[in-house]
Amino acid sequence: MKAIKKDYYTEIKKSFSRFVSILLIVALGVAFYAGIRSTEPDMRLTGDKLYDESNLLDLKVISTMGLSQSDVEAINNLENIEKAIGSYSADVIAQTGKNNSVLRFMSLLDGVNVVTMTDGNQPVNITECIVDETFMENEKLSIGDTITVKGAGQAEVTDLLKETEYKIVGTFTTTQYMSSSSKGTSSVGNGKIEGLVIVKEEAFAIDVFTEIYAVVKDAKELICYDDDYHNKIEEAKKMIEDTIMDGCILAKYDELYGSATEIIEGIESNITDTNQIIAKSKKTIKKLNSAITKAEKAKASVEEEIAKSQQKIEMFDAFIAQYSDLGYVPAGILNTYDVSIAQMEREKQQYIEAKEPYEQIVTESETIISQSKDGIIQAKAAITEAERILNDLELGLADANEARDALESPTWYLTDRTHIQTYVEYDLDAERISNIGIVFPVIFFLVATLVSLTTMTRMIAEQRTQIGTLKALGYSKFTIAFKYIKYALSATVTGSVIGIFIGSKLFPVVILNAYQLLYPSLHNVVTPINWEHAVTATVIAIVCVLVATIFASFKTLSSSASDLMRPESPKMGKKILLERIPFVWKHLNFNAKSTIRNLVRYKKRFFMTLFGVSGCMALIVVGFGLKDSTSEIVNMQYGQLHTYDAAIEFNLSSNIKRMEEVNDFLDNDERVSDYLRINESTVEVSSGSRKVSGTAIVPVDETKISDYIVLRENSSKEAISIPENEIVVSEKLAKLLNVKVGDAIQVSIGETDKREIKIGAITENYVFHYIYLSPQLYQQVFNKEPSYNKILLRTNPDKDVDTAAFTDELLNLKAINSVSFIQTLQDKFQDLLRSIDIIVMVLVVSAGALAFIVLYNLNNINITERKRELATLKVLGFYNKEVTGYIYRENIIITILGLVIGCGLGAVLHQFVIRTAEVDIIMFSRQIFPVSYLYSALITIVFSILINITMYFKLKKINMAESIKTID
Repeated sequence: MKAIKKDYYTEIKKSFSRFVSILLIVALGVAFYAGIRSTEPDMRLTGDKLYDESNLLDLKVISTMGLSQSDVEAINNLENIEKAIGSYSADVIAQTGKNNSVLRFMSLLDGVNVVTMTDGNQPVNITECIVDETFMENEKLSIGDTITVKGAGQAEVTDLLKETEYKIVGTFTTTQYMSSSSKGTSSVGNGKIEGLVIVKEEAFAIDVFTEIYAVVKDAKELICYDDDYHNKIEEAKKMIEDTIMDGCILAKYDELYGSATEIIEGIESNITDTNQIIAKSKKTIKKLNSAITKAEKAKASVEEEIAKSQQKIEMFDAFIAQYSDLGYVPAGILNTYDVSIAQMEREKQQYIEAKEPYEQIVTESETIISQSKDGIIQAKAAITEAERILNDLELGLADANEARDALESPTWYLTDRTHIQTYVEYDLDAERISNIGIVFPVIFFLVATLVSLTTMTRMIAEQRTQIGTLKALGYSKFTIAFKYIKYALSATVTGSVIGIFIGSKLFPVVILNAYQLLYPSLHNVVTPINWEHAVTATVIAIVCVLVATIFASFKTLSSSASDLMRPESPKMGKKILLERIPFVWKHLNFNAKSTIRNLVRYKKRFFMTLFGVSGCMALIVVGFGLKDSTSEIVNMQYGQLHTYDAAIEFNLSSNIKRMEEVNDFLDNDERVSDYLRINESTVEVSSGSRKVSGTAIVPVDETKISDYIVLRENSSKEAISIPENEIVVSEKLAKLLNVKVGDAIQVSIGETDKREIKIGAITENYVFHYIYLSPQLYQQVFNKEPSYNKILLRTNPDKDVDTAAFTDELLNLKAINSVSFIQTLQDKFQDLLRSIDIIVMVLVVSAGALAFIVLYNLNNINITERKRELATLKVLGFYNKEVTGYIYRENIIITILGLVIGCGLGAVLHQFVIRTAEVDIIMFSRQIFPVSYLYSALITIVFSILINITMYFKLKKINMAESIKTID
């Protein structure tokens, strides 16, 4: 055993390149397996660390009627809640420079959803703000620039924010919205939130919290994507639901009912006051009319006396003028007078003096009449205004009473992190990496096994005489084989250790650093060694290599010592197939004939090299194929299948008049080409124990659905009509439920309406799950008319539609809750699938490394095995280039064959990987573009050329004298 042990160390030293080749191929396989498999938990650990550092919400509460400080205190008082805080948010349209964008304004929070400042300072007053870093870069904004708020859909901006201009004083990133491209959707503008803005809480004009964020006690101690974490969050949710939710809702309802009652009482009080004003004004008018009548009567009476006095005065003036010379008026002329002129003048003066108070009474009467008439005009105007106010108050009272009568209890929506879009996207990205890590290591380990088999077979064949000698000396088969097993095991264990550390530290870091393009908040990557995957990879590598080594060893050891000590008999020469076709064989030159014979002669090496080239080609094809399959699904879903331009969601509580306003708007707007009402509802679809959440669509007219949503069979592209008594289901949904046309599935709307319906057709679909029903079937199955809560809209292609302005106009109609354009959804999924580029990069680089190591090793074995042959060629006068061409021709033929086989193998493997990597809500396309085959072939050829160049220098160094020496 001492001699065997010594020989073991000598063998490693003597065949170090062979030892290293096994080590490297094992290291690569283990590194790829351990690295890719560790990336998923490392991504989640890194994410969990970031979430803990920022104290990201565990629970979020929103309400249909807002939330109060008492709600916050009620949640804070629960024993399993560490902290709860109220928050404000509002989506608005704002101008930044020359551009208009939909921005989400949020209040600055203390201790929950803590943001990371990347530049500048936090706002210190209500006119300052900080903006998310990505939006700043995209819009080329700088600290000191101004954001001007312009609109906010149905709500007035002043009802949401106190100011309309905000100065940017800093930038930030947040784990609540980690994605650089997706900040969620909104009912404002074009439906896509393009940036985040944080302001002081006092900057909001809202009098209730829009949401409450809560952190669950001891949740930080758990990994947020694990079941233990989800269980703890569910316990906290249940505690809120069971202990305080009903009380808070009832208190809010009482508060709202009380406020509504106060409003009604205030209106009723105003109505009473207005009626009193009207009554008082009417009394004033009556009183003034009476004063006018009285003044007019007094005026008429006095004017009569004035007229009599005037007649007397005029008579006196006539007598005085006529009889002034006589000095008296004769009694015969004036029967009642026999008076002197002087006496008559005295009487005249008395009449004059008596007329003056009468004239004053007339003037006073006229003043009273004029003032009374003005008073009547004012009183009538007051009555008119009061009656208008009264009419408005009575309408307001009717609306207030109707609103109070229709008042329902607020609805609380209690959600967790799984409702944060980027949180889920990040988890899905980790899951995709994990799925890839299940498939590809199999290929790497298979290659490692074959390379080890080839290497160890060659090594044992070279030491055939030595093995025979040891057997002749009495060494057992196991003792002899142990040397080679130990040799292979040493290379495997060493390679595994290297692979574990390189893979566990390199792959996750590279992949996560690449993901920082999508998630700017991602930093301080956590990459502990995952011993479960490390041990699994090591065991697999050891088993693969040892099986190959044991097979190669005992195949040789089964021969007798005498046979082993003799050189192995050369194989008998045989005619190849082409030699039996004279008209082909005779036209081949020497180089071609020798190349073909060598390929057939060294079958094992031929097939191993062929497998290496085709395997590399297949892996790269799969990488590019993944990109092809994912890049097209969004265009196919939202270009070929969903052909409508926008979806409008209704508020079903709107009255008929408001719904008619929407119809009139759509019918008369030139930007609208056509529209279709549908009922859209979330359903649970099940078959046996399988359950899937999906969306049920019921068009008001099923014959028009094809103008908005194309239903077709995937392979034949044949159009599908919605059957009257059966449903159409989307393809991925059918696969998840494992059902086919003719099977029955259960459809549940809510918790009680569960019905069994037969599948009439399966339609092509790539994103989300859908079922389609006719209105007749819906009514027949669920015993109720479908409520058409949505409109699918097609815009006029001849009109240039400003989606933001069009959305604002639609949202000004009170019956409309939200407007979402299909382009927004398309952009969202394009961003979601950008992570596939990272996977493609990892696959191509790893496949290239595998190809280089495998092909280098096989070519090295090829040259080593054929040293005497190649040296003989040199002795016969072949130059280095000719000897190189002698080998290269074989490599070129194998490479071409490998490319062809690799295309087919890659296509098959691609189908398997696609089915493994896709998540439940998405079905990837199954196609690979021709250009991807071209790129894959070019990359494989480049690696093959690099290896051939490397081999050229090895061929030049072949020593003719040493190599030609006999082994006898």
